[in-house]
Amino acid sequence: RALSVSHRDAGVNYGKSAGPDSKLLDESSLDFNILKMQPLSNLKWYDFCFREVFPGRVVKSMDDLGTVLPSVQRQETVLVVSLFGASDAVTRNLLCQFERINSQNHIFLGSHSDFLYDLARRGHPVIDADQFLNDIRAYESLSLQSSDARLTKEVLVKVYVIKKCLEYRYSAWVVDANFLPFSNDLFLEPIDATSDFYYGESSKLLFVKSSSSVQKMWTKNFLYEVANLVDKVSLPRDHRNFANIMANLLRQKAGVMIKRVDESKIGLDIGTGSANQSSSAVGKKIVYWSADLGPDRIQKQLEELSLWDIDSDSSCKAVICHQS
Repeated sequence: RALSVSHRDAGVNYGKSAGPDSKLLDESSLDFNILKMQPLSNLKWYDFCFREVFPGRVVKSMDDLGTVLPSVQRQETVLVVSLFGASDAVTRNLLCQFERINSQNHIFLGSHSDFLYDLARRGHPVIDADQFLNDIRAYESLSLQSSDARLTKEVLVKVYVIKKCLEYRYSAWVVDANFLPFSNDLFLEPIDATSDFYYGESSKLLFVKSSSSVQKMWTKNFLYEVANLVDKVSLPRDHRNFANIMANLLRQKAGVMIKRVDESKIGLDIGTGSANQSSSAVGKKIVYWSADLGPDRIQKQLEELSLWDIDSDSSCKAVICHQS
């Protein structure tokens, strides 16, 4: 039910201009109050494929996360995509690829920004890392006194997000936005059912399985250990990321099985400069790159693989609909 608010030119038959439709209708003959306009926040939103969109899902606390996770998970798995250090263009291109492969189990994690909230306005669930961390610190005695406070904040937020996933018995993938999947299969099926954890050293992937042993281990005491040890993990500068730090810390836990993903089998690093990227990508599940790779080179390499899906307006080049 919608009304036009435009004014028409004078009619050729009656020589009068007509006002808004509301003045042309006899309100007493209608069974609803036509003049009472509902706010946009109360109306349902739909995308170009006529799927309902749920704008405004911004997670600022552990309680917020608990309300959002059930709507995000698919096959009891959640994909947490970290936007720390990723450019807006790379993130928008990732969104187009998610639409192409019909990914529906992702949630974005990033610092408070207009871009993050714009993603939420468009219907993508997001975690405001700054607000989320403030909520954690309100009832947890956590210290961020570190030589790299940004990295420590990122690690803490991610381990608490994983904790909430485990409380709901969901497995969790944590990835950086500097990657593109060819399909959603990797994030719905375990690579190795014998291990509770696996990680990618260069691709910065981390998988945490929702097993009873992991749920028992991922306690507040363990999270306090992580907070205190992040700064003490000895890794080269270009390997100091969440996946490698957690792999290092988990290896120190007795009885923990953690495996390294064979990235040569599942992925292609587009920053290695191989001569024929297209043939190298055959059979791979993802492409990824270092955060140090320049934006022009990222775009060029992805264009060669037909994986650069945004136009000059940073919009997806095509709308792809899937059967529900």
